[in-house]
Amino acid sequence: MIDLHSHMLPGVDDGAPDLEAALAMARAAVQDGITEVCCTPHYIPQLYENDRRTVLDAVTALRRFLAENGMPLTLHAGCEIRLHASMPQALRQNKLLTLGDAGRYVLVELPPHALPLRLEDFFWELRGFGFTPVLAHPERHPFLGRHPGLLFKWVRAGALVQITAGSLLGHFGKQVREGTLRLLEHRLVHVIASDAHHAKERAPALSLALDEAAKRLGKDAARDLVLTVPRCILEGKICEVPEPVPREKRRPFWRRIFGRTT
Repeated sequence: MIDLHSHMLPGVDDGAPDLEAALAMARAAVQDGITEVCCTPHYIPQLYENDRRTVLDAVTALRRFLAENGMPLTLHAGCEIRLHASMPQALRQNKLLTLGDAGRYVLVELPPHALPLRLEDFFWELRGFGFTPVLAHPERHPFLGRHPGLLFKWVRAGALVQITAGSLLGHFGKQVREGTLRLLEHRLVHVIASDAHHAKERAPALSLALDEAAKRLGKDAARDLVLTVPRCILEGKICEVPEPVPREKRRPFWRRIFGRTT
């Protein structure tokens, strides 16, 4: 399995605080069956300003440390970028990292409370510059939980969706789990990742979520979410993903009770 979203890099954000913590996370990932991890520290203006060179250097150092400790885990470089106005320009100038440093897919974290108006225009701008947004854990966003139709619109416009493994398992509450299952039903999920921050709580684990997804989608489709699509993203290739399934409009209450009249 490939974990496309992880805060394993030590000392750069709110994830692993040091090399020993990163090693513990790597060990937990390997034990769960994860063979590759994309290290995606936060980029949040004025808080965690992890630019491209900072992340690449940190990944190189962690690779060396894991190899010295006999850890069979392949690392890739990436970044979880908080949406901000200058993002497109920074990406075009190669100041911020795409996933796998492959130049195509951008892991985008939405603002935590409110969303900007006409966000689809921003995504269209990114697409126009050759970047495809991969939305980080939108199932956990309170506004999108109440307005899932927005996510359908963005996916139809070319965005991809990454959900957190723990969301499927109820780690963020019953409501988030139920909403995540609905996203799976409507084929609005393209990647399952751990968003791991530590070795135990918010751990780097995908296997249980993979089993849960397989119950709803089948083994092959579930496997695509943790292997096929992440591999395509890291290599910067065009990903073949299923068309989203529209939500059915509910019939009026009296028709649901009495059926259609003629």
